[in-house]
Amino acid sequence: MVGHGWADASQLDLGGIGTARGQEHFALLFMGVAESIGSYGFGIKVVRPRAA
Repeated sequence: MVGHGWADASQLDLGGIGTARGQEHFALLFMGVAESIGSYGFGIKVVRPRAA
């Protein structure tokens, strides 16, 4: 499944309704970044640590 133009490998499933509170806080980050750069045209990438 491709969501909002992102490939499957680029998507991260945060889980069910139990994660909703964290996702609501992301909205504050999103709005702050959008206001700062004057656009909604950006993405945020989760970078996982390299395996030891």
